[in-house]
Amino acid sequence: MPYISLEIGKLTEEQKSALIKAYTDATVEIAKVPPEAVIMFINEHQLENIGVGGISIAEKRRNEKK
Repeated sequence: MPYISLEIGKLTEEQKSALIKAYTDATVEIAKVPPEAVIMFINEHQLENIGVGGISIAEKRRNEKK
């Protein structure tokens, strides 16, 4: 039973649905398992809790708007 875990920033309900479908479809095609066997967890994080290059993504985006 494939288990997929995705760590990502905040998403809309539509984005989550699209990701779940895309990951499931790819897993079904590649791993040759039925869709009901695919389990996916989406772990959302606030952008101020994700750091890249020494600063949070929230701070990076604020700086880019200046």
